[in-house]
Amino acid sequence: MALLRALARSAATTTASRSSLLVAGGGASSVHCPHHRLAISALAYRYANQSRLLSTSDLVSDSSKAKAKAEVGSVGSGQGGRADKDKAKADAAKDKRAKEKERKEKEKLKRQQQRIKAKEHREKEKEKKLRERERARALRLKAREDKKKSSTRTILRPPKVPHNSWQIFFDEFIAEKKRSLAPGEKLATVPILTQEAAPQYRALADEARHALQQRYQAARDAYPAILDAWQKTLTPEMIRRENTVRANRRKAGLSRKRALRIDGEPKKPITPFFRFCNEIRAEGSNSSVLQGEADVTKQSTLLAQAWKALTEDERKPYHDAYAGAQEQYKRDKAEWDAEQQRTASLQSSSSS
Repeated sequence: MALLRALARSAATTTASRSSLLVAGGGASSVHCPHHRLAISALAYRYANQSRLLSTSDLVSDSSKAKAKAEVGSVGSGQGGRADKDKAKADAAKDKRAKEKERKEKEKLKRQQQRIKAKEHREKEKEKKLRERERARALRLKAREDKKKSSTRTILRPPKVPHNSWQIFFDEFIAEKKRSLAPGEKLATVPILTQEAAPQYRALADEARHALQQRYQAARDAYPAILDAWQKTLTPEMIRRENTVRANRRKAGLSRKRALRIDGEPKKPITPFFRFCNEIRAEGSNSSVLQGEADVTKQSTLLAQAWKALTEDERKPYHDAYAGAQEQYKRDKAEWDAEQQRTASLQSSSSS
């Protein structure tokens, strides 16, 4: 750069001196000479180019110097560059820690959500199992109730017991009400009908009431024959099942009906105690045991006390009589069962 500036200054000086010599030596004639003018123009053009190159070189040199100075200042000091690097490194580490913390928070939240879902799933499974247990328990209770109902529910439909005089009157009253109903009109409830019929029944004349009583008595007298005819239609199996149902109902306090008997079936022998009671009752209420007591309940108490007071030798005849009757009952029952089986087989073969 220094060399270029020196050459530019030398050229400029030479050109200027030559121009001066030409002007001084040639005068006006020299200036107006074409050769002289051409030479002067060439020298001026060269001088201008050299000046332009010099200024450009100076600008480049100044920029390079400033850049180099900045670099030298930065490198030379060392404090500013290292601080920037340390700051950048610290910022990068901080960003990394923030991202790691954010990642851990997301994982923690994800684990919490998974635990919540797992807990909800366990609760749902627990509720499901509880519902299944309740359903199974309800089914067991229902099956038990059905079994209980089946053991106390009869399938037989015996003839209805005859209605008394009031029931006969009330049946006819309801029938008359039904006949008098308008199209689409509904019959009143039983309590309302009862309230309407009761005063009319109480207001009946003696002749009408007596006629109702005669109708009831006639139906009552005919009922045993109707019931006997119905019982003859029952098979031994139907009667045994009905007796089981009646026993269950008596045990549950739902009924007091006695067991049905199959026509011709051998009777079980009475126990020694009841044999003793029958003997005492046959003697009459004035016997030494009953002591003139007419009440049946009190008689049973006196008979039980007398039976407990007997010795083993005094009870032995009753026990022996019961044992003999029991053996006879077993033989008769076996023969009767065999006869029933033969009859049933004949009926099944004839029906097929």
